[in-house]
Amino acid sequence: QKDFLLKKMPELMGRVHIVPLGIDTAFFQLHTTPRQSYILAAGRDNGRDYQTVLKVAALLPEQEFHIVCSPRNLSTESSIPPNVRVFYDVALSEWNKKFEEAKLLLLITHPDTFGDGADCSGQIALLHAMAVGLPIVATHKAYLADYVTPNKEILVCPPHDADSVVRQMIRLEDATYRQALVQAARERVERSFSTHHMAEKLACIFTTLCQNSNETPVSR
Repeated sequence: QKDFLLKKMPELMGRVHIVPLGIDTAFFQLHTTPRQSYILAAGRDNGRDYQTVLKVAALLPEQEFHIVCSPRNLSTESSIPPNVRVFYDVALSEWNKKFEEAKLLLLITHPDTFGDGADCSGQIALLHAMAVGLPIVATHKAYLADYVTPNKEILVCPPHDADSVVRQMIRLEDATYRQALVQAARERVERSFSTHHMAEKLACIFTTLCQNSNETPVSR
């Protein structure tokens, strides 16, 4: 978003600030109790790519998949494999429960060139999963570089590539590696992406702007 804005308005160079999204790490705790066996894909913006999720499910018929979305994301006319359950527009409490129960999050989105949906599709789900200890396989998006390091906190795959998603899922069958990713992700949100950090960065920018606006203009 910053790169796009500066390309359109280069005169703003040095005056555009980024404040990453934050999540309440005091409320969303690392969930250490045994998780259920289903794989979760969740989100309602148009940037989600649920057709690729369905292809992944078809490749893994022995696995159970839960998709949490809106009817516009996945119509009833879609060919849904028998191992997929779809939940439309669930309450927030049910959304939170899914993130605590599932064994894996598939954050599968359209590429950055896709002309619909949020350019940071999956941002909230990403931080939520990182905070509660839900392992993540995500589609590569440019914004991810501001939040995670691939292979350290999450696993990343190319857009529209069901086979690649499956290969990354297989890597997470290694319990030691999976736990290392989960722990690193939790530490990352605590260190950099809590709501406290977000508020601090906003306050710093506002303070700087207010100080600059109170400066006496220099006569020329």
